[in-house]
Order: sequence, then C-alpha cells, then structure tokens
Amino acid sequence: MPIHQYQFLTVGGTALWMEENTTMNTTTIETEYLLPSGIHAKTCIVKDEMVFCEVDTEKTNMADFYTWKEISMDDSETFCWRTFYTFGSNALPVSKEIHLGPYSCQEICDVVQSIAC
Repeated sequence: MPIHQYQFLTVGGTALWMEENTTMNTTTIETEYLLPSGIHAKTCIVKDEMVFCEVDTEKTNMADFYTWKEISMDDSETFCWRTFYTFGSNALPVSKEIHLGPYSCQEICDVVQSIAC
C-alpha cells in the first residue's frame, strides 16, 4: 500500500502561509518569498488562488524550520511544517473537519492530487 507524506508550511500549524497583495505568478513567489526565506522550490503551480510548490529538500535546509510538533499549541505566529499522511494509491483519507485557515485539509490534498496526476 502506498503511503504519501504531505508537508504544508503553516502559521502556527493551523493556517496556511498567506501574503496580501501578491502577484500570483511563480517567479514573484519564488524570488520575493521563498528564496529570502531559505526555501528552494522544484516546481510551483498556481491553482485555485493558491500557490503549490514542491520544495527541493536537498537545497532547502529543512532543519532551519520548525515542525508542528515542536511549537506550543497556543502558538499562532510561528511558521512550521505540518505533516499529513495518506494511504492507498487513489484515496486521500484526510478528515474534512481539519482546516488550515479557510480550507479543509481534504480540499488542499484534493488539489495536490489533481496537480500530481
């Protein structure tokens, strides 16, 4: 059975990283936000008013970032990676009850699945 791991950069583990008044193109996202933050992308795709980037984990020092397990449950400001696991080749069994900001994790994973196919 295939196991997939998805890591989303979040704010406090409960909201997606959002920037206001941002031009939604991948060049701007990479040069103005990702690279200054030490994040190197393999690919970036704009879909449904969101930018999905596959992070190059060989170029990005992942140890420089917190994971959701490392921050306080009360922390709503620290950037951290939140990990979700899915099982099976087609299913993404993520609860519709879990949200990252206004989006359910299921919605986000559905978009990731559509991009990956």
